[in-house]
Amino acid sequence: MIVYDPAVELAHPPEDDRAWQESIVALWLDPSAGVGGYLRIGQHPVDGVAGTVVGIVTDEGLRFRRHTRDIRLQPADRSPSRFGAGAFSYELAGTHGHFEVDDPDCEVVVDFHDFYPPTDWDPSRELTDIAAGHHEASGRVTGTVRVGERVFEIDGLGHRDHSWGVRHWDLVVCHRWCGGTCGPELSWSAVIVVLPDGSLMKNGFVVRHGEVTVVEDVDILTCIEPDGWSVRSGHCRMTLPDGEVLHVECEPVDGIVLGHGSYLGTEAMSRVRCGELEGIADLNMSNNPRRGTAEPASAIAAVASEGISQRDR
Repeated sequence: MIVYDPAVELAHPPEDDRAWQESIVALWLDPSAGVGGYLRIGQHPVDGVAGTVVGIVTDEGLRFRRHTRDIRLQPADRSPSRFGAGAFSYELAGTHGHFEVDDPDCEVVVDFHDFYPPTDWDPSRELTDIAAGHHEASGRVTGTVRVGERVFEIDGLGHRDHSWGVRHWDLVVCHRWCGGTCGPELSWSAVIVVLPDGSLMKNGFVVRHGEVTVVEDVDILTCIEPDGWSVRSGHCRMTLPDGEVLHVECEPVDGIVLGHGSYLGTEAMSRVRCGELEGIADLNMSNNPRRGTAEPASAIAAVASEGISQRDR
């Protein structure tokens, strides 16, 4: 069984390095309500700034994106159990995480209840320069989301992470990540990263009823729209040490384009199936072989514009 380490959940002392960051990410999908979301706050204490991403997607095509950079950190934005920036806040409340967003066009109030304690996604320490400290957990997500005048009651599944340390975004040339859950019986996180020297790094774990297994091999394929950013479908294959192979089929609802430094990628909130199990996942990918910083000119099935929008199809 995974041993709960409360120190993982709390704020970490920053190093004297501008590349040091601490971030909180949460994503979810409620298939019944037809709405999913992606939330991220990344703090850079040395520079005294933070960046946030708020993305909401729906079956009906209504969606919202707010990608804000260089928000000045205030004293109340960083405490042992609270992270904030502008309209975004996260607080560790007992045994669950509480997220709030207060934007004129979008309000989010959701609670994240873990199925298992946060787990190190990189036990082999192969991604230290990209994510030195990085723990993830899946769980149930409940709460309320408002986009414009539309209000959604949320009772779905989600995945979250807490990451800290020196992070060099320019080391990610291209990558694929699939993290999600079908409930306590199966959760996972799997990643493939192309590094600047051309090498391929694969990593991942599976959790079943609190028991964690480090995967032996990972393969993640994405079907990409002509825009080069939007994910139409995806497949994640994880091979376990005993030879068992898990196949996760992903059907995206919609995507959210976001960037950090030279990194630019898409988070596709997806319905998934693994054998007889159904659940949710974030199918996350970046294609950045020249490691540029420009925003995409268009996105067919991912929201890249700010504020409320309507998907064309």
